[in-house]
Amino acid sequence: MCWWKGKPSLDFCKSIKDGRLLHKANKPVKSEVPARLILEGRNGDFKETDFLPQTIHGILLTISLYFRIPILRTRNTEESAAVMLQCFKQRTNDKPDK
Repeated sequence: MCWWKGKPSLDFCKSIKDGRLLHKANKPVKSEVPARLILEGRNGDFKETDFLPQTIHGILLTISLYFRIPILRTRNTEESAAVMLQCFKQRTNDKPDK
């Protein structure tokens, strides 16, 4: 079993500002269930925010290194679903569809 959190890029930035992101990132650290963060969207989506690229990089590093939560990038929710399914198959030793 895995804990997944999908975040569109703009919602990701909003959750940084209001403190939700780091608060929620701390919860899986205390859990036995492995966590994953899926960040949906393209790099250009961050241009619509007032965050510097270095700030985004710093937050991503904090999540992956300090909280030990792998971060996966996808373009949209459809791709996120495909990534989650592939991860499930790998963890359960299912053979991928051809």
